[in-house]
Amino acid sequence: MQVLVSAPERVLAASPATAAEQLAQAIIRQSIDGNLPEALYRPHTQLISLAPAADTVLAVARRTPFDEADLRLLRHAAKLLGLVDQANREYRAASGACHSARSAALELLLDGEVDKARRVMAKLAPGLLDAQTARVFVVETTQARRDNATRRCTTAIGRQSLVVPDPRDERRILVVHPIGDEDTSAEVSAELTRLVGTLGADSCLGGSGIYSMTLLADALQEALTAQRIAVLQPDCVALSVHGADLVSLLPQTDAQRWACRLLQPLMGDASQWESMRETLPTALAYPYTVAARRLHLHRNTVMRRTARAAKVLRVDFGRVGDRIGVALALELVTQRDCVPSQSARAQPLPSLKGLLAAPQVQAWAQTLVRPVQEDRRDLVSTARTWLAFDTRVEPAARALGLSEVTVRSHLRAVETHMQRDLAGLNGIRDLYFALHVVTGEFDLRPHPSGQDLCVVA
Repeated sequence: MQVLVSAPERVLAASPATAAEQLAQAIIRQSIDGNLPEALYRPHTQLISLAPAADTVLAVARRTPFDEADLRLLRHAAKLLGLVDQANREYRAASGACHSARSAALELLLDGEVDKARRVMAKLAPGLLDAQTARVFVVETTQARRDNATRRCTTAIGRQSLVVPDPRDERRILVVHPIGDEDTSAEVSAELTRLVGTLGADSCLGGSGIYSMTLLADALQEALTAQRIAVLQPDCVALSVHGADLVSLLPQTDAQRWACRLLQPLMGDASQWESMRETLPTALAYPYTVAARRLHLHRNTVMRRTARAAKVLRVDFGRVGDRIGVALALELVTQRDCVPSQSARAQPLPSLKGLLAAPQVQAWAQTLVRPVQEDRRDLVSTARTWLAFDTRVEPAARALGLSEVTVRSHLRAVETHMQRDLAGLNGIRDLYFALHVVTGEFDLRPHPSGQDLCVVA
């Protein structure tokens, strides 16, 4: 026996596989009349429409004739298959309408038309878009995996978020997670992180901070930047550009060579290097009294080691640029053993300016600085002047013609916009380098070692 279920232009099922070839001519030549649901093309072949108005046909052929009992059984089978076919058609129609509605809502959100997006989603997901703020996530995977990943995203977080395949890129899924009275974004990001972990090495996840619903286009840009940064992370996840670590974004091989060359005068003596790598990171980050307490050393010991390091390296730790430059080099070399190969020594020395020109660092810096630039106050000038005076508020205020209270208020606003603590050396470092990358208002001065360090232009 041969069985075939076919719709116009495609075969839905065939048993055995050769049934399509054997029964194709019968289906092509036989006109199915809605009032005559079963017809006979030749002896021992039956064609039965699955529904009075359907184009889907059940074709059965065998070597022996069909009796009345056989025909009744075939008619019952056709009715059952017809119901299944109808259910599939209705599901595809509903699914297509749902997908179209979600895609339309996303486009409206990205255009800032929040009220229209809420009306589109009102019946499909009542209340989903009622929140005033949201986060955006971008999942990137292979084109072949995207449909499956979209279904899994929808199953896991579809009640909490708007999940839409990106119409502009066949590898991406966009997720808008509205944040209501109860912030569940940690749960959503955890689910997406788990999903990306199961999708394979070609998948990654980027996320934005919290944005107003009217600014989701900006949130999407941040999430896309984070997604590009995520490629460089061990777990392929960057849930916020603001949370990205500058050290991990630098081209690692060149960064290691730059740091090793800068610190080589300290590293030549093994005993000196051990004491310096233990003391300097903390001594550069905190006042000497605090550093001594953290290191369980006498304050004079910390001061003496720091002064010796400054002399050997030919830098001035009273300058914020020299302090953050050496601290960055220390962080790079203490992450792993730094022993440049003979071939690496023969190559031209990388520069700090070149390291900061890496595309991922550029994207990181632009995302950090953009809200600072958009503030109606001239926060960039305040930050630049404060750094020029080595993070001293009083002379910065005099140079700006502002009160010290205003300068401190501006710096707190910068902290809020960049999500950095400017009381810590890492926060100052990120501000300094981000301003250098975006505005060019800081230059990098030559150092006697052939390296470059930071200096305000």
